[in-house]
Amino acid sequence: MIDSRFRLPAWLGSGVFLIFAGGCFPLARLDVTQPHLPDPQSHITLEGNWAYFAPSDHDMLRVLLAFPLPQSRHGDRHYYIYVRCPAHAGSFAYGGESDDSLSGLFLQSHGRYAGMTLIRGGTLNLGDPSGSCGGQFALTCEDGTELKGTFTAQRREWDVMQFEEQYRHYVRVLDSP
Repeated sequence: MIDSRFRLPAWLGSGVFLIFAGGCFPLARLDVTQPHLPDPQSHITLEGNWAYFAPSDHDMLRVLLAFPLPQSRHGDRHYYIYVRCPAHAGSFAYGGESDDSLSGLFLQSHGRYAGMTLIRGGTLNLGDPSGSCGGQFALTCEDGTELKGTFTAQRREWDVMQFEEQYRHYVRVLDSP
């Protein structure tokens, strides 16, 4: 028999279970390498709980990942990845002339190094977007920034449209040849 002095109260054991079963893990994780920036900004790891997707015209999907400052999962969003890709499961490469191509951008909205860079290379592996949509990516931007990460996105048209409206001057760049 266990001595009662060493037993956890039932509510504490239940709380620990809920923490692990209830989604303590981030919905999106991103490793960013920016060789053109000084340390510590040259390599940062971001984790966030803002991972959304929305269908669009022409059987395409828009994926939005948003992140707070490094070493935080909550707070104001400062970093964004916005990608357009085919609306089905598969592996998609940047710049292909087939329907399996993707386009996108990486944005830092606040701070000393705020700005946008276009995604110019890499791949996105996308799961089935019929419910939640999981994936992983390894992308390269035009300024040499490398983005590697994973996500589990929820279908949230409103959140994706809000981003597209707020940052429409950046999103429009993806529409130009």
